[in-house]
Amino acid sequence: MNPNRNECKDLKDAKSSAGFWEYHGLARDGINLLLNNGFEESQRLFRSHSDGSPLMSAGSGMVDFVQAILTFEDDQLDRALENLKRAQRVCYVENTAKKGPELGRDEQLMRQILYADCELYMALLTFLKQGITDYIKGGYLMRRAWKLYDKCYCEISAIGGPFLMWAPELRGEGNGALQSGLDEGEEALDESVGVGVVSPLDPDEMVPSLDDLTINEVNAEAVSPEALKHLQAAVSCGYGLFHLAISLVPPKLLKFCHLLGFSGNRDVGIQALNLASKSEDMKAPVARLTLLWYHAVIRPFVALDEGSNEEGLANATAILEESYQEYPSSAVFLFFKGLVSRLKGCIGEALDEFHQAMRFAAEQKEIALICQYEIGWCHMLRLEWEYALPAFFKLKEESKWSQSYYAYLCGGKCYKLLYSGTSLIQQAMGYNILILLMGWLN
Repeated sequence: MNPNRNECKDLKDAKSSAGFWEYHGLARDGINLLLNNGFEESQRLFRSHSDGSPLMSAGSGMVDFVQAILTFEDDQLDRALENLKRAQRVCYVENTAKKGPELGRDEQLMRQILYADCELYMALLTFLKQGITDYIKGGYLMRRAWKLYDKCYCEISAIGGPFLMWAPELRGEGNGALQSGLDEGEEALDESVGVGVVSPLDPDEMVPSLDDLTINEVNAEAVSPEALKHLQAAVSCGYGLFHLAISLVPPKLLKFCHLLGFSGNRDVGIQALNLASKSEDMKAPVARLTLLWYHAVIRPFVALDEGSNEEGLANATAILEESYQEYPSSAVFLFFKGLVSRLKGCIGEALDEFHQAMRFAAEQKEIALICQYEIGWCHMLRLEWEYALPAFFKLKEESKWSQSYYAYLCGGKCYKLLYSGTSLIQQAMGYNILILLMGWLN
């Protein structure tokens, strides 16, 4: 018995989707290389496959984004923006060129999520340029990314049911899985056409609206359970990041964010990031680092636990223990491990971990300088002025940020060395460095 037309279509979609998802594991390997201090190896892996795979092209854009954030150099920022535009074209133009049954529903949704990821990275890089028009462009790109994440979350929930415990107050009724309003998501996609000033693509590179990617008319059976799991993890990272970030905005600014179409719920954000962090998606390490940043930096700094950090530090420790086997030599994870140790009061352990992170980050100057900063403060907490001074002096000489602040810290340490009853050699060292600082400030 010959297969009918629908069976042939489903078979063709399955083959297309299988070819798309075969890069899923390779993309995760590339991100693992990046986090295990292999920037160049990771970039080579992604670029060798970026022309034929949206997943690898988006991964290449992510690596460039990380490098631009760390270096903060104009040429790196411009290169990252160009590569992210190229990744968008791979996810965008190829999809609209192959309309209808050529792409499975899972691939269409994943392309939209990857497109939103690139949009978010571009928004953050645009903010770093610090111009008035750049803030407007960045806000616009960020709003579009949020609308795309929200739209994809709703469509994925329509396929497999809600996968996050929803806060009803955000949607008005029910669990919100289907109540976000696809019109708003489609509105965000329509904005990509005809707005040359703030579009991620130049006017001569404009492509049709992303509405061509709408897949409501395709049957839910076209998505396999494995692909559905990948989609849920992929959208959860960006979706949770937005919810968590917006929930931390001060109340007076929160009303303004709501007017712009953003919404945020901290519990939903953390739950979404937890789901993404335990997945096999290439952004799972990003979700883990976001959770570490929240538990080890934001919660103590904003005093979300009213002065008690035990719960946040316990959560951060659990994430670090889960990540150790996969990232044993990652300078970034070692930095967070040292930070958690310092917050626990284990200064000796923290110093060992920061020094270890610096050794692994020998080719990543920016990460090494962040560790140097923490080493200086650890010595200050132990009143070891003679060890804190070299750390901050190196930061003043090599860091592009806050050099006046580092000069102030060096001056304070020199004063302590001069008048704290230390040895004559240490006093002489403090006096000489103080003279150098005075000359630098003049």
